[in-house]
Amino acid sequence: MEAGHQRIGLKGDGSVNHRNVKQVPNFQRDEHGNLVFSPDLSTKPQCQEKAWYDVDYEVLKKIASAKEVRVKVIGKEFYRESSFTQPNFDNFKKFVELYPPKISPIKPK
Repeated sequence: MEAGHQRIGLKGDGSVNHRNVKQVPNFQRDEHGNLVFSPDLSTKPQCQEKAWYDVDYEVLKKIASAKEVRVKVIGKEFYRESSFTQPNFDNFKKFVELYPPKISPIKPK
C-alpha cells in the first residue's frame, strides 16, 4: 500500500478462510444503454473476500490523511491493484474518527 508517497506494508492471515467465489452472468450495454446478457461472454467469476490485519492507529491516520492511496493485494497466484476513490476516503476518515484506540487505564502499583 502507498499512502501519499509512503509505502506501508501490512501482513496478516489474509482471506483464505473468508472467500466466496461465484459465477455471475456477464452483461453488456446495448446501443440504448440498457443492460443485456451477453451469451458470447457467458459467465465470469466474481470473488468477495474479507481479510484482517493488525495495524497501528498512527498508520490508519496516515492513510486517512493521504491525498492518494494505492493498494496492491497479493495472493498465491494473482494480485489486484486498486486506488481509493473519494467515497473510500470519506468512509475511511469517518472510521478513523469514530473508532480511536481504547486507552488502557494506568494500573496502580
